[in-house]
Amino acid sequence: MEIQSNDERAFRQVYEQVFPILMRVVYHVTNNQDLAEEICQEAFIRFFDKGMEFATLNDAKYWLIRVSKKSCHQPSEAESPRDEHGG
Repeated sequence: MEIQSNDERAFRQVYEQVFPILMRVVYHVTNNQDLAEEICQEAFIRFFDKGMEFATLNDAKYWLIRVSKKSCHQPSEAESPRDEHGG
C-alpha cells in the first residue's frame, strides 16, 4: 500500500499507528515527555508538509523515526545560545 504523506486519510492512518511507537523511541532518547511530544509533532508536520511517497507504512515509520532521532541530538531554538547580533 503506497502512502502519500500529505493525503489526509493516509496521514491519519500513519499518525494513529506510528505516533505511539515514535513517542516511545523519542522519550527513550530524551527522557523528557514534553520534549518527546514536541519532537514527534514536528516530525509529523514535516512528514505532511513534504508530500512524500512511501511504498509501505513501515517505510513511513522508519523515515519518521530517523527524522525524530536526528532532532533529539540537535539543540532546540530555545536552548541555543544567541548573541546580540542574532547569531
